[in-house]
Amino acid sequence: MKKVMIIVAAIATTLFACEKEETIDNASTAAAFLKAGEWVPTTIDQNPVTSPAGKLLYNPVLECQKDDTYKFSADSMTVNKGATLCGGDETGYQVKYSMDFNRRKITINGVEYMLGEVTPKQLKYYVRLSSQAGYDYQVYIFTHAK
Repeated sequence: MKKVMIIVAAIATTLFACEKEETIDNASTAAAFLKAGEWVPTTIDQNPVTSPAGKLLYNPVLECQKDDTYKFSADSMTVNKGATLCGGDETGYQVKYSMDFNRRKITINGVEYMLGEVTPKQLKYYVRLSSQAGYDYQVYIFTHAK
């Protein structure tokens, strides 16, 4: 009987100790997460479970892109280049975007991507690559700016 109680206590502790990750449960929640603050590009995937199966190419983030910020509004995404520019003197730009949560798609500047996740911590989308690329998908990851 004592062993059963210890096992039950261990299971209960494990279940209640796990932190619940806020995830997309509907379109309005996803839109709210997407528009909440600014995003910065990263190559660190905080939730690999939401990545597609296959050989993945994580979009490289150049040193000059690490301080860029991305801000989503109702129908546009504004990119503000940070202090470190990659070349030229462009300090930012704005493009159209749309999100179709039911189809798990996000379209940015006319390019359609599959939506991996939108949480308070991470935005992830990806696109299928041709078989000649040597990878199945290119994955884009963003975290909230600090």
